[in-house]
Amino acid sequence: MSQTLITSQELTRRFLDVLHSNMAIVKNMDLQYEAKFAEGGYDGQKIGPTLQIRKPNQFTVRTGWPMAQQDMTETYASLTIDTVNGVDLNFPDADLALRIDDFEKRYIEPAAKRLAAEVDKTAGLYIKNHTYQVGGTAGTQPNTALIFANAARKLKNQLVPIDGNIAAIITPETEAALVGGLTPLQFNPQQAVSKMFETGQMSNMLGFNWYMSQVLSSHTGGTRTNTTPQVNGATQGTAGTVLVKGAGVSPTWTVGDVFTMAGCYDVNPETKQTLPYLKQLVVTEASNADGSGDGTITFEPALVISGAYQNCSGYPTNSGAITWLGTASYTYSNDILMHKKAFAFASAPLVLPGGMDMAATAEMDGLRVRFVRGYDIVNARMLSRMDIFYGVTKLRPEWATRVIGVGV
Repeated sequence: MSQTLITSQELTRRFLDVLHSNMAIVKNMDLQYEAKFAEGGYDGQKIGPTLQIRKPNQFTVRTGWPMAQQDMTETYASLTIDTVNGVDLNFPDADLALRIDDFEKRYIEPAAKRLAAEVDKTAGLYIKNHTYQVGGTAGTQPNTALIFANAARKLKNQLVPIDGNIAAIITPETEAALVGGLTPLQFNPQQAVSKMFETGQMSNMLGFNWYMSQVLSSHTGGTRTNTTPQVNGATQGTAGTVLVKGAGVSPTWTVGDVFTMAGCYDVNPETKQTLPYLKQLVVTEASNADGSGDGTITFEPALVISGAYQNCSGYPTNSGAITWLGTASYTYSNDILMHKKAFAFASAPLVLPGGMDMAATAEMDGLRVRFVRGYDIVNARMLSRMDIFYGVTKLRPEWATRVIGVGV
């Protein structure tokens, strides 16, 4: 009687199924651009292809009959396939005769879960470092629906679509705190509220789909002193940099630090009406001031003070205060509220080399993986590997908000 062995395609598809189901962050990103990388296979180069994604155009509105013709300025986001993560498997030929369910439990499931965590972690770090809107309070555990509702105001003020595609991705600590905090709000016993999280997704509440993730990135603030730094000069910020004075003795500014500048308020993206809070900005390049407290902060988004793409009320005040969110050198948690179109993720197909014992690729919902198994003639053994080649980028980061919390 012939023996039926697990095929490379079956193994790869099962691996991708487990990978996909164990992602909380990536599957809440925009995955539609995967098809743009479908042509051809990539052979393992460090930097892969880049896709230019056109952003929505914005316009000004005139008052009165005379026309005010607008020049069209198209803006783009670059999505580069530049990250490889993989997991290497080691199983004997004999185990290919197992039922696929048994093989999955022994080899596929632990490996795919580990790879899913790593890819989610990488995407989550990128999101944290490029999300400049922040809610919550450093040092205080988010534990009520109200904290997230207040954070969501920033998304709504940026005209986020209310279409069922907003995800709240939270840490286990926030999940535990919310279970207790939501009990009186839901008029349900704590056990019933806990049940909403059992599958990794809580029922839609406040217009969000709730997920728990153990790999959300914490953030450690720079070694800022208690001295309040000031904007050093007029008309600062349109290039995504600001000159600083009075920052103390050689403080550092860390990627992901969030700050505001006096006189520079957020605006409604359509009407350009000034909102009742200062524009939040995020540091994108680690740097420090010199011994006299002078330096340069690089941040995003760059300030646009007029026209269709205006994103703030005006230039920050010369000699106005720069205020940092959170405490210097303090490490705090970050939960994420984001619309699916805030950030994009795509993976590219990898070439299938010839002469392998097993080789296959699989694709699902914008995720692609490749499995290859071949003989190592140097060490006289079989080698197996699973790879994913991907990239992430920001599309509409104003449709995301970090909710900061306790120290970690």
